[in-house]
Amino acid sequence: MKAIECNGGAQPAGCVTHAGELWLPTTRGVAYLRPDDTARAVSPPLSRIEAVKVNQRDLQSAGKVPLRAGHHRVEFYFTAMTFQRAGKIQFRYQLENLDPGWIDAGPRRMAEYPNVPAGAYRFRVQAGTPEGLWEETGSSFALMLPARFYETTWFLVFCGAVLVAAAAGVYRFRMRFLRQIHQLEQEHAVDLERARIAKDMHDELGTNLMQISLLCARTPGQAQNPDELQRRFEDITATVREAFRSLSVIVWAVSPQHDKLESLVNYICKFAENYLRLAGIRCRLDLPENVPPFALSFARRQQLFLLIKEGLTNIVKHAHASEVWFRLTLSAEEIVFCVQDNGCGFNTALKSEFGNGLSNMRRRADEAGGRLEIHSAPGQGTTLRARLPVSPDIFPPPDNINGKAKG
Repeated sequence: MKAIECNGGAQPAGCVTHAGELWLPTTRGVAYLRPDDTARAVSPPLSRIEAVKVNQRDLQSAGKVPLRAGHHRVEFYFTAMTFQRAGKIQFRYQLENLDPGWIDAGPRRMAEYPNVPAGAYRFRVQAGTPEGLWEETGSSFALMLPARFYETTWFLVFCGAVLVAAAAGVYRFRMRFLRQIHQLEQEHAVDLERARIAKDMHDELGTNLMQISLLCARTPGQAQNPDELQRRFEDITATVREAFRSLSVIVWAVSPQHDKLESLVNYICKFAENYLRLAGIRCRLDLPENVPPFALSFARRQQLFLLIKEGLTNIVKHAHASEVWFRLTLSAEEIVFCVQDNGCGFNTALKSEFGNGLSNMRRRADEAGGRLEIHSAPGQGTTLRARLPVSPDIFPPPDNINGKAKG
């Protein structure tokens, strides 16, 4: 008011209008007041934390009361230092490291946390007016809750070290166990190869040497005529040649420097040419220009060669052929060994005189990881195809397979 002195000739010195306004005469003019237009706060109230309780125990001196380890029930009590519309003051709070953001408490002046884990926290509270005007800083309280021994950093580090040591021990044990298994597998594989070589030497060399021994046991004086003696020497020579051929095959198969597809193909071609030439049969070859560097184990090389050898033997003994084709076909999916003759052929639906030989050839194809196909008919020759799939389990596929053939 411009003047604090009111005057008037009548009592009371003032009046109330129909609108509810209060008019007062003063020495410096008339003043009026609207009672409904109450004064509004120009600044928010100040908050204050009154008490902090942990497990119903009141913390004093900023948390000097000793606390037991584990989870705790924590309660915070706070208020606002103002008498202006005290019942309408609003509060919001946040427990840092636990609450994701501010929690609106309304006029309630207590915050309760029933199960707070161990750790360092800071409780913050702010007071505000009903119109949404909040104090900037507010009040805060730092709180440290002790952890159980198995929740401490040193215990976690210790457990991590134990786990690492245990994992290292398990890994070393596993590697030692795998090395022992690998060593046993190698020893077993060597034993199998030794048994296979012994069987081949017994079957091939043993039989031939026995025939030579029986032929030599009969003295030349027992021969009735020179022709019979000549035939006996020819038999001995053929048997010695066959024994030498068998020994050569065994030595070639055992040598690790021949563990390649190219070596197998070259050896089959040389054997077929020499073997068929002695039998008076023309041998023709149809091979790719470049044979990829496929790896072949001793067992597979031997089985494939013996399969082809047995097929050529059947041709010489039974087919009455004049020409034989040996073909090798390569693709990204399989390798095909083919032996084809222009002989008399046979009915595959009937058991032939060399049926056991065909069974042995199929068995050898299976042991080599492939399959054998036989196509024949009376008067139309015979075709044998040994198909081996190209896969990492049998052959590592090359980067590029050149399938161009040459005669």
